[in-house]
Amino acid sequence: MGFTRSRRIAPALLILAILLFSASHPGIIFRDGFFLCGWFVYLPVFLLVQKQSFRSLFAFGFIFGAVSYSLFCFWLFRYHLPSMLIVSIAYGLLYAAVFTLLRFVSCSGAGFCWLFQPLLIVSAEYIRTVGAFGFHYGVIGYSQWKIPFLIRTASVGGVWALTAVMVFFSALCARCFLWKSLLHSVRALSVFLLAVALYCACSWFYSARCVAAVPDGARTITVCLIQNNASPWVNDIGESWKELRDLQALTDEALRARPDVELVVWPETAVVPSVVYHYRHDSDSERHALSENLVEYMACKKCDFVIGNNHFDGTYNYNSALFFQDGRNKLPPHPDVYSKQHLVPLTEYFPFERVMQFPLFRSLEPHFWKPGTESRVFTSHGVPFSVPICFEDTFPGIVRSMRLSGSSLIVTLTNDSWSQSRVCQRQHLAMAAFRSAENAVPSVRSSCSGETCVIDRFGAVQALAPAFQATFLTADVETAVSAPLTVYARTRDVVPVLAVVLTVAAVCFSAATGIKKQNRV
Repeated sequence: MGFTRSRRIAPALLILAILLFSASHPGIIFRDGFFLCGWFVYLPVFLLVQKQSFRSLFAFGFIFGAVSYSLFCFWLFRYHLPSMLIVSIAYGLLYAAVFTLLRFVSCSGAGFCWLFQPLLIVSAEYIRTVGAFGFHYGVIGYSQWKIPFLIRTASVGGVWALTAVMVFFSALCARCFLWKSLLHSVRALSVFLLAVALYCACSWFYSARCVAAVPDGARTITVCLIQNNASPWVNDIGESWKELRDLQALTDEALRARPDVELVVWPETAVVPSVVYHYRHDSDSERHALSENLVEYMACKKCDFVIGNNHFDGTYNYNSALFFQDGRNKLPPHPDVYSKQHLVPLTEYFPFERVMQFPLFRSLEPHFWKPGTESRVFTSHGVPFSVPICFEDTFPGIVRSMRLSGSSLIVTLTNDSWSQSRVCQRQHLAMAAFRSAENAVPSVRSSCSGETCVIDRFGAVQALAPAFQATFLTADVETAVSAPLTVYARTRDVVPVLAVVLTVAAVCFSAATGIKKQNRV
């Protein structure tokens, strides 16, 4: 069509795609994101790639990726400008390649080639989330986190099935603009919407059945989540003592209000000095005294504790969760330990430490923590639970492995206060909600500065503490210890993996078609 050739309409389509992407996720304009925008993000993209040259598409793709993620991750500007530039350039190059490949696939001339274009988008979104530098922020499926009948579909296909449905919808709408037959367009769109409605309905009833299948296995645990609103840059022992007293004061207040609390949760690295190491070694008298004070405090309470700690085992430092069970391992301290497996690139982990000696990276104050090697399942008052730490609950595979290990409750420790942004914390919460929906287990989150909350097994936020306040949240959380695994927990990421396989096949087919055309000429 003519409008795809126009030099004026192409920039307009690009700007529209960027605005739709920004509006669909939690941001400055829409606190929770405007879910409807997510369904049309790639509509302008599919129209844009129809008649543009490869050189133009490379430039348009770079602009789309760089600007979209600069607007989405604007909070990185406050934290570390070089990090923001790295993210912008990386996603600019990614989408430059994606836009180019979208055009390459369409050049095959096959009537069905448009069906492979959304698969390419899904593949790109999936590939960028895997590996040490994987980043889930911005995956379009997360924009639906506030829509109950949509987030429930994650129990069948995870966030990826919903992402695929949304991208295919954008592709189909683009075809409706390009098809000459109005009847053909209306018929195709109607069939697609009917199929989506059927998928959502089946997922809704399936997720409800997963929860109701084992009523005899239900167990309610009373959890107290502490939000101390502390600075993320605690470096000296004086600040550590102040933070500890604040945590203890909030815990005492919560226990006075609810003496029946069974599990108290403190956020990620709530206690900076290594509790176990400094308790056993008095080479640093101040840190030894702090560890003694904490251990004796917990020993006086008739409840279990999970605390975030910079744990040192004598050789390596870990970003860890320590589980102290009443009457078992509080005094002397011998906690069960889970160490964060997927560390945040650059700030918590980097494969080449020498590179981090450059001033560009030293300003990030990297920790060089050692990654953990296995998932752990703790048990408090008959409830098995696991503790993903901060960034980890954005990864479906990590939480799924915890569920497969037997967890019936997800207890997340997090600290997003470094971002100084409610938007950043809200984006994190949107992803965390999907982890509950995917595995049909409830989640509780103890955050340093905000989005401390309780999420039910359908992915709905049931209770939320106010952000950037020192406070606590107490809740009775119902778990089903012997609940069956969801389809997603059993099948894993079959949807995006299949998309990658089909995308490779489509690119190969397009390349073969191009070679045949050249030979004919």
